[in-house]
Amino acid sequence: MMEVILYFAIGLGLIGIPSFVFYRLGIDIGVTKGVRKQLIRELMHSGILEEAESMQMRRAR
Repeated sequence: MMEVILYFAIGLGLIGIPSFVFYRLGIDIGVTKGVRKQLIRELMHSGILEEAESMQMRRAR
C-alpha cells in the first residue's frame, strides 16, 4: 500500500510540476501581451501614439 502511495506521489510530481510551470508561463505571457495591447490602444485613443508608430513598435519586437 505504501508503495502505491509513493508511486502516485512521484507521478504527480513528474506531471504536476511541469504542467504548473507551463501554466504560469502562459498566464504571464498572456497578461503581458494583453497589457501591451491595452496600453497601445489607450495611447492611440488619446492621440499620443499614431498608427504608423504602433506598427513600428510591433515590428521592433
